Amino acid sequence: MRVSNIGLPPEQVTRATSGSRIFQQIGLSAGTAVVGVVLQFQLTRQQDAAPGGSPGPDALAPAYSNTFWWSVAFLLLAVVPTVLLPKRLVETPVPDKKTESVPRPKEA
Repeated sequence: MRVSNIGLPPEQVTRATSGSRIFQQIGLSAGTAVVGVVLQFQLTRQQDAAPGGSPGPDALAPAYSNTFWWSVAFLLLAVVPTVLLPKRLVETPVPDKKTESVPRPKEA
């Protein structure tokens, strides 16, 4: 059995690639939505705290700052399981001489 560079048989690479891409898109959408909710909450909080209910740009800056730090916290939460993933080496199999031929460079 041949194994590809990513440790899967060649016939499973397309499914794995598609699945990976789907999860990336879902994660990106969900992350953007969560950060948007955090920003909206921070902006509403700053607006409620402002005298007269209409804060200026200087009063809204902490909302963006707090949202940035929330994003950093989410990033750190994502890095922790990534660092804990097991390391594995992918072995490149040697082609079977009976079934496959390996092109050899021509000598000059």
